[in-house]
Amino acid sequence: FFFFFFPTQRRTMGAPRQLRKRNDNFSKNVTKRGNVSIGKAAEHEDDGLPASKYLIAFFCFVVIGSSIVQIFSMFQRSPPPLGDE
Repeated sequence: FFFFFFPTQRRTMGAPRQLRKRNDNFSKNVTKRGNVSIGKAAEHEDDGLPASKYLIAFFCFVVIGSSIVQIFSMFQRSPPPLGDE
């Protein structure tokens, strides 16, 4: 009785050829993860730092300068020492 309302087989269209090909290629690559040959990575030359020297110098200037300004402002706002008045 319930089989009439809930058929066990679904009828779907087949996947297009391009999609099946991409799916097969992806399935093959899943098993190769972590075991891939060096390939292009061996040809890659390291160009040095990802940031330029000027960017690093500017960053240091901002960080060190702001810390110095913070220290000076902390000493200016410090309460006067309690003494014999």
